[in-house]
Amino acid sequence: MICNGMIPDQPISILYCHMKSLKLCTFGAVLTFMVGAACQAAVQKAAFLQGSKIEGGLDFLVSASPVSIAWNERSSIDPSVFDHSVDSQHQLTVLENGDYIVAATMPVISVDTADNRPSQGMEVYVNGEPAAGSMGQSGYIRNQPRNALMQQETSNHAHLLLHGLSAGDVIEVKAWKTAQPALSTQIQTASLFVEKAEASRTVFSGLSDDSLAGVNLNPDFEGAGDDPAELPWVSNRSDNGFTHSDGNSGIQLSSGTYLIYVNVPLQRVTSARLSPSLEILLDGQIVPGGQSRQGYNRNASGHIESSVHFAGIVQVDGSQTLTTQTLRYLNSGNTGQAVLPAGKKASILIEKITDDGVFMASAVETTNDANPENWNTATKSQAIWENPSLSDSAAYNHSGETITVRADGDYLLVYNDLMEALESSQRPNPRITVEINGNVYPGAETKTHYIRSADGHSTSSGTLSILLEGLSANDRITVSTQQEAIGGSGGLEAFLDQG
Repeated sequence: MICNGMIPDQPISILYCHMKSLKLCTFGAVLTFMVGAACQAAVQKAAFLQGSKIEGGLDFLVSASPVSIAWNERSSIDPSVFDHSVDSQHQLTVLENGDYIVAATMPVISVDTADNRPSQGMEVYVNGEPAAGSMGQSGYIRNQPRNALMQQETSNHAHLLLHGLSAGDVIEVKAWKTAQPALSTQIQTASLFVEKAEASRTVFSGLSDDSLAGVNLNPDFEGAGDDPAELPWVSNRSDNGFTHSDGNSGIQLSSGTYLIYVNVPLQRVTSARLSPSLEILLDGQIVPGGQSRQGYNRNASGHIESSVHFAGIVQVDGSQTLTTQTLRYLNSGNTGQAVLPAGKKASILIEKITDDGVFMASAVETTNDANPENWNTATKSQAIWENPSLSDSAAYNHSGETITVRADGDYLLVYNDLMEALESSQRPNPRITVEINGNVYPGAETKTHYIRSADGHSTSSGTLSILLEGLSANDRITVSTQQEAIGGSGGLEAFLDQG
């Protein structure tokens, strides 16, 4: 759909859920919807673009150098704030000075089936230069024809604040092959959601400090007792309500509900099959759903870069300090060193939101009657959402796997999970999709659940943040899981509740 007009003049809603034994949920193992959560501003200050082509109309990604995604499928913009031309489909121009929240998703499928690892990265650009903290490199693919059902799909994700843009600045999302560029892959409806973060919103945004350069982000916490690597932040926006000293890791939050995004790009230094875990903590305790492990790094076929991402809702009681850290668990890959890629930074974005228009829940089981805890079934099954920890009854109805919206509008869906291989199944990759009234919503996928089941790598995770545009009252939302690669039982790992 190309609709170069205004997104409806109404608040966005947020829906958030997580899976497994989680207490919170936007969508996903943890699931959240917001009719206003990332939506403290009206939707008319937003742009939502989708596309599956490369700049110039190319169908396949075969470049080791960054090339722009063309937004040829959907263009919904507020023309008072953005410009998007059919003549320059890969570029989104901002028309007002200010800060802009960005959520980008790029699902990918391998076209070539040679026995190799055709992997990809994605990064947001402003005026032709990479935006600090926007790199997503979770797009690992392991084509292996020896397997009857080899992995062919993956996805890349990035969420952050673009601080201090000026009228006329141009936003692009560029993709490239991080390994095996000659093997063709194809983008399957990438999405770019950009929303102006007005001064009236309560936002903290920061980048990793230079002191993180060269620090091992895969310290052997469980095996050798190494201390986790805390991520220090230098803020580029810190509104009233946040207390933080640049160069430190702690961010003090007051009581309330917060939408949080974290991106950490990774590069292998030593060893193979690394997969550092990212954790979000309050006062030293991991928040419900606050672990991410999609940063598998093979160190073969040129694959030496990856990334970990978190997107979720956190509830704060009283005054608490939020920290982020990376570390290695015995089930999260090999020992060895991983660092930030040269010249790149991690990023964090926190926004305090009201509970109005928010639905948040978690899931452990699916509608698969034969084995409801198996999230890697050959046929598609739906996540069954437990009683929500947050739910605006004026905005949502909920029953089992179905969440029904009560009003027309645009809804921001945020999902995260943590999965494990429950058998000795090698190379599974459950695919998470979102359906509206039983129909797959284009681009709403996370496919970063590849598990090698070797060298200790038995867990992985998925993250998704995407706008569900133009829903109607009584539309039904479900989140589904299905085997994408090898079979075998795969389920949700219990999120840890201690630091």
